[in-house]
Amino acid sequence: MLGPASDGGYYLIGLKYAHKRLFDDIAWSTELVFQQTVERATSLALDVVTLPTWYDVDDAASLRWLCEEVVAGRSAAEFIAAGYPAPHTVAYLRGLVALCGADTLGIDRLAGERAAR
Repeated sequence: MLGPASDGGYYLIGLKYAHKRLFDDIAWSTELVFQQTVERATSLALDVVTLPTWYDVDDAASLRWLCEEVVAGRSAAEFIAAGYPAPHTVAYLRGLVALCGADTLGIDRLAGERAAR
């Protein structure tokens, strides 16, 4: 199972067993990662189930995006209704915002909410 990321990598990989060769000679940190991983899985006769494209969190911009979406965006009830409550992620991100400050993380929406309080 592979979840392709919008940047050409992937945000999730699920395997029943470890397959070291699956990860050999992949052009990591490029837009080719997902494509090369699928090709490698196919060459190893592994079934590939592709999930919907989403984004992964691997830089400051995508961390801000996640914080905006999870912490400042939809309410917890909306996440639960959608089937993605992610309570540990939400708690961690809220702690990160409390520790670093929304303005430090560049999360304008949260910084504005804190200033209004």
